[in-house]
Amino acid sequence: MHGRRGSFVVQHNAVSVRGEQSLTIAVVPDSATGELRGLRGTMGITVAPDGSHSYTFDYTL
Repeated sequence: MHGRRGSFVVQHNAVSVRGEQSLTIAVVPDSATGELRGLRGTMGITVAPDGSHSYTFDYTL
């Protein structure tokens, strides 16, 4: 990420109740290694009508 080396884990939680969908994707606290230590963030997924996906990742280091 931006030339920094390391890895991190995200937790993906998706729920559908009576057609209402909820999605949360977040960096697992204290999971980042190397130059990414201290990383915090959330991710979003947008699905276009054609089925393609795009992602956003809001984070702080």
